Amino acid sequence: MQDKRQNQYFASGLDLVQFFVSLIDPLWHIHPRILLRRFKMYFNAIKNNSLSSCLKNGVRDLWTHSSTAIEGNTLSLKETSFILNEGLTVSGKTLREHSEVIGHAHAIECLYDLITTDTPVTEREICDLHKAIMLNPPMDSLAPIGRWKVESNFTQQINEHGKIVYKEYPKPKEIPALMSKWGSLIPSIQTDEPVIQYSKLHIAIASIHPFADGNGRLARLLANLPILKLEFVPITISNESRREYISILQNTKIDNALNITKGLNTFVEFAKKEWESSRKLYQQSVQKSH
Repeated sequence: MQDKRQNQYFASGLDLVQFFVSLIDPLWHIHPRILLRRFKMYFNAIKNNSLSSCLKNGVRDLWTHSSTAIEGNTLSLKETSFILNEGLTVSGKTLREHSEVIGHAHAIECLYDLITTDTPVTEREICDLHKAIMLNPPMDSLAPIGRWKVESNFTQQINEHGKIVYKEYPKPKEIPALMSKWGSLIPSIQTDEPVIQYSKLHIAIASIHPFADGNGRLARLLANLPILKLEFVPITISNESRREYISILQNTKIDNALNITKGLNTFVEFAKKEWESSRKLYQQSVQKSH
């Protein structure tokens, strides 16, 4: 019961101030032992609020590092954390790499805001997340930021015969309708297990590839919506699993209705493994923080 009473003050610094005011007004009507108990609750709330913020930053740092590293960012976890927590730069690293981690961290905050405010995920919210991810991009009219792609995009794959093949993602004119269907997936799969919801959302948006760039980071963020809504730690895919991740993702298929026709079970098992690794890392962070 005490934990629940403390947690209600975690939302903001203003809540803590209001709580403090409630403690001292009016002091002369409160029994000393009750007053002491309330002051202990207040200082525990401050301590736990600081711890909660620290752990949230740890999740942000690990998530940002793993997702940007998959895309080729060479900043280490320690360097990523230094940039995000100290607001300083790392010598010898490019502006692009700094912008990628700062942008991704901001996108995580935007994602939490969507969940906190229970905002439906529409084209506007997805495009705003894309803007956050693509911080300080090179100017290119053919690669718009915060808008659907205007040119077709492709990926290179190795097929089952060991030959290089090129896969074309859906054409620009198909994107609005496909992403509208993707948004409709979120409520329609709520009865599935969380990791299955994550996998379906991830595979679908990665297969659509709605933007010129940043699609992988966006998929790994948006797919965690049902995970975060249930107050679980996010599924983060480590850079060490990059080749396996790309290989499994390339062997998935969806139809025009965004039903996954190939590779769902394999991806789910992979996501479960990565989620377990994620939880262990977060648990280690919790233990170090105590």
